[in-house]
Amino acid sequence: MIVLLVFLLFVKLVTSADDRFFCHTCDSSNYKECVWTPSTSLTKDCEVGDHACATVILPNGHTYRGCSRDEQCVAAGQKCVLCDRFSGCNVDRYPSDRLRCNICQSSQSNSCKLLPYPRQFEKPCIRFVTDDRCVSVFDGFNVSYRDCLSAVREEDLQKCSESGTSVECVGCDRWNCNTATVRQDDLCLQCTSNMTHCSSGARTATVCGKPSEGSCYSRVDEDGYLIRGCLSDILESALKMSCEKGDGDCVACAGPKCNAQFLPKNTLSCVQCDSREQLNCAQEQRDDRSAQYCRRHVQNDRCYVRTNSDGSLQRGCLSDLTNQTLCDASKASKDCETCSGSDCNRYVYPTNRLSCYQCSSGNSLNCDAEQQQEGFLKCRYHTEKNGCYARVYQDQVVRGCISDLGNDTTPCKGWNSSECHTCYKDGCNNRSKFALRNSGESLKTKRSTFLGFVALHLLIVFG
Repeated sequence: MIVLLVFLLFVKLVTSADDRFFCHTCDSSNYKECVWTPSTSLTKDCEVGDHACATVILPNGHTYRGCSRDEQCVAAGQKCVLCDRFSGCNVDRYPSDRLRCNICQSSQSNSCKLLPYPRQFEKPCIRFVTDDRCVSVFDGFNVSYRDCLSAVREEDLQKCSESGTSVECVGCDRWNCNTATVRQDDLCLQCTSNMTHCSSGARTATVCGKPSEGSCYSRVDEDGYLIRGCLSDILESALKMSCEKGDGDCVACAGPKCNAQFLPKNTLSCVQCDSREQLNCAQEQRDDRSAQYCRRHVQNDRCYVRTNSDGSLQRGCLSDLTNQTLCDASKASKDCETCSGSDCNRYVYPTNRLSCYQCSSGNSLNCDAEQQQEGFLKCRYHTEKNGCYARVYQDQVVRGCISDLGNDTTPCKGWNSSECHTCYKDGCNNRSKFALRNSGESLKTKRSTFLGFVALHLLIVFG
């Protein structure tokens, strides 16, 4: 009898051991590793007869893991994912396409601010909700933390709207995309005065490369160039302090694009152009838009106007010339003049630069007609034997300066007199196409009459 009882007890123990099934159990609302590394969670024995583990997304978006007969799984019905391969099998990441973001706090890791290592903080979102996004949340001008929009702290909800995008809460829709390191309104002009519109401050401001606390600067370097940028880019502490105090040629300021207004004390504006690139440069400058601030801000700078070796005209700032002896104000020069005062180099140079009508009937409707006096322009090149010409080719009229034709100083060579005309006074190439053609025919008639007269005279003399 005793032997039988022992045997029955042994069978019960063995049966109970074989019937044991356990699962990982956790809730991501109080244990984030339930999503990230579920294998680290605790386990529990399931009820007798329950041989399946469960993973389920709760109505609040959190993840629950446990046994298949747990109330959370039963309530979810078909949405509860089961596995029965082995005890503790519910350790897969679920769902597999769950959004992943950089999740970190700057108070715990300084790397969270600037993200020096790619994917260092990449993790799945703790909650699984529709239209979730990755966000970078700022405190002032520095990153406070990075997370999923669904996990934003209550005190930051006002920063992060449903779209999850503002200057204090930058959101995005791709995996691990919340990499913003600088607020979008932490922006300054970042340029040097040898770049277009830097001196005038008319350039577009750009976001700083690293947080600058909303501070910008403008300064003049030892070569006279104006530099504008973000205060955080100045690494030399003495220079940074000087800018913050506004000493000398450096000024710091606060606010987006605030460094666009600063102009150094040695600022000069001159007309800057080259007639080889712009025909208008050879004309008297009446439009203020042709004048620009000089790239260098140096004492005693002047404006200049000069004729280059090819006869083209150049206007600019004396400080831009690599060899200022070419335009020395202390020496008389027939090819260059300087003047003091902003925009003073507007005048025609030299004063005897030839003016011609310059047009083509292919792109000007009235080029065929007789040209009115006010329509002629100064020639692009000033040369010793310059003149004006007018040609008729395939019923198209072309007018211009002989100097524009390069080495061709005889533009009518090989042309009929009814098709080409040259002259050497201001605006002399003004004849209409009809007059040009008629002048050629008239010349032919006069020549024929003259030759006829000579022939008749010879016939009379020599019988």
